Amino acid sequence: MLTVVVGLLGLAPRVAHAQYFGQNKIQYEMYQWRSITSDHFEVYFYAGSDSLAMRTLDLAEKTNAVFSKRLGHSLSHRIPIIVYASHNDFSQTNITPELIDGSTGGFTEVLRDRVVVPFS
Repeated sequence: MLTVVVGLLGLAPRVAHAQYFGQNKIQYEMYQWRSITSDHFEVYFYAGSDSLAMRTLDLAEKTNAVFSKRLGHSLSHRIPIIVYASHNDFSQTNITPELIDGSTGGFTEVLRDRVVVPFS
């Protein structure tokens, strides 16, 4: 009787721990973050991507000017833009807890009013 009970306990459903394998985000580098600001945007970037950050800020301001004129709406506060120089760096971000795959081209966080993008 005891062997039957032990045998039935072995058949009871259990959580498979293997399903959590590979779910940790690995961060290979520590970045020294900097920022530049304009009237409507603040771009965060790390060393080595200075020119990319300047181009991003310029493009964001030009695009904002076009849309503000077309839509008759202006931004009430600065929008943060976080720039990564490569998709590999972007996939290590700790801004979001989700894993980022190779097809993700950036994301926005509505509740925090920010944009996160990789450039290659």
